[in-house]
Amino acid sequence: MILITVSVLKKAVYKRNLYSCIWELIRTITLLAVKSTIDEISDNLQGIQKNYNDTNSKIENSS
Repeated sequence: MILITVSVLKKAVYKRNLYSCIWELIRTITLLAVKSTIDEISDNLQGIQKNYNDTNSKIENSS
């Protein structure tokens, strides 16, 4: 029982650290987008979102 709990806690800490890194990147990108008038950043983020949505729909359809 203890080994399972440790494994679950390690995974939770790992995910929390990943989310922390991602949120920091998003924060930085948002600040850059606000400071600049370049639409390229917005276009790239929309592309990433579209790819993510497409991937999730493919996974859901294959289930």
